[in-house]
Amino acid sequence: MSNLNKNELASKVKDMRETSEDLRQKIQRSQDECDDVQSEYVDIQEMVRDMTSQFLDAKFSTRVASHMEYDNNTTFTENNIT
Repeated sequence: MSNLNKNELASKVKDMRETSEDLRQKIQRSQDECDDVQSEYVDIQEMVRDMTSQFLDAKFSTRVASHMEYDNNTTFTENNIT
């Protein structure tokens, strides 16, 4: 850098400032995206909490007619589920 004249040095400084500003903007966009994802996560948590509460309030219970055992190759489709 010591071999650069004033114009070249000024140009390098300008380029570095522009690069710095671009990086700041990218970081801010990334932070904004992160904030959006966190907000969506909180919304989803609230919906799941509500759904769980409603499910518990319904006092739904499952009953199995008879115990069945299936091997790992069993595939369940709409046709074989009753």
